[in-house]
Amino acid sequence: MHNITPKAPHIIINAKLAMHSDLNCIENIADGINETLREAVNADLLADYQFDSINTATVFASSSPEEDELFLTTPPANTNEPYEKIVWVAACESLDSGSFLWFENKKYAEKEYQENCDQMTFDNSQCHFFAFAVDPNVSNDVITDLVDEFYYNEAATKEEFNLNPNVRSYPYHPKAWLKICNNHFDNTK
Repeated sequence: MHNITPKAPHIIINAKLAMHSDLNCIENIADGINETLREAVNADLLADYQFDSINTATVFASSSPEEDELFLTTPPANTNEPYEKIVWVAACESLDSGSFLWFENKKYAEKEYQENCDQMTFDNSQCHFFAFAVDPNVSNDVITDLVDEFYYNEAATKEEFNLNPNVRSYPYHPKAWLKICNNHFDNTK
């Protein structure tokens, strides 16, 4: 259904929606949004609409939520459970070694990630940038150990991590990196 005026100018507005997590059936969510938007089309408020994608990543509101905070939050790569503190990780992984730094400040981590990408000199290496949830009461050493365990044992060469839309990676597309890893590890058995 649409209400497009032929040969007339139309304004395109991109919008993000945050849904309550108790609405867990994606088909019901889409149906409800469609119904609401159809009413707006019928009322001549909208000419047409389209869903780009439905990202089902879960973000958690802070203890004192503010307007827009859900859209400014990057879901952590290591959990879908509530969290109180996020650190940002800039990491590089090759087929036989890796390194990472974590930061409490996202801008510093992004700068480190970009420097890693700019200085990439090894073939068969991948840079990653991601948010990581931690207990706010643990020491910096414990955070380092947690990131280390997660990245090297559970993430760097795993499909769930690499295909996570909230994990940035360079220079390979995530599926290409996984193929490189799989070929390497299959040949070393």
